[in-house]
Formats: sequence, C-alpha cells, structure tokens
Amino acid sequence: MGDVSNVYRDAELNEIRNGTPFVGLFLTMPAANGTGGVEPTGGSYIRKAITFGAPADASPGRKITQSATVDFNEATADWGVLVGAGIWDAVAGNLLNFKLFTGSVTKTILTGQMARLLSGSYVITIP
Repeated sequence: MGDVSNVYRDAELNEIRNGTPFVGLFLTMPAANGTGGVEPTGGSYIRKAITFGAPADASPGRKITQSATVDFNEATADWGVLVGAGIWDAVAGNLLNFKLFTGSVTKTILTGQMARLLSGSYVITIP
C-alpha cells in the first residue's frame, strides 16, 4: 500500500477542524471500531466543543493541535476515574478519534470538581 500526500492528510484533518468537533471523556476506552467506550453519565456531564489549529508537520505526517482550553461543567455527582478522551463530529455524533491518557494523567472527578483539557493537550495525527 502506498503512502498518502500531505494534501490528503490536511484535507482529512481539516474535515475535523472545520466541522463542529466535540470532546468527551472516557471511564473505559472504546474498541478500535469506536464501540464500547463508557462516558460519565449524569452529574452535569456533557461533551464540549473543541477547537483545533491549522494542520502542521508531525514528522512523519501531519497533525492538528487543540487551540483553546476546554472546561467541562462542574460535576453535580461523582463522575469516576477518567482514563481518556475522544473527539466526535457532533455533540451526539460519530466518534472520530480517541486517546488513552498517559502516565499519571488519569483524574477522579468528584462532586463539585471540574475536568479541564488544557490548550495543546489533544493532538490528532495522521502519519
């Protein structure tokens, strides 16, 4: 199988970036086909809009990087231990990308706490 050009990579990344992407949080990660992931339910949890900058070099490939901090609602009930995040094409749309948090980034969200994804922390790469 051949490689793809940067023009193709940029077109795919811009499809995400220029749409209306939303970020959600996972208690358990989905399978590669996008099924099986578990998000918090209740407690004021809802996916949030996310913005990405223009495609850039990822050596190899191309990437887009989250361009603004995303603050989730304050939890009105315990959400549990967050282990990863995902990007959807709409608030109730299709899962496009997901990432397991690395190292000690997992976070338990209890009543009265907020989850936050700092600017630059979510990167989507097409190698």
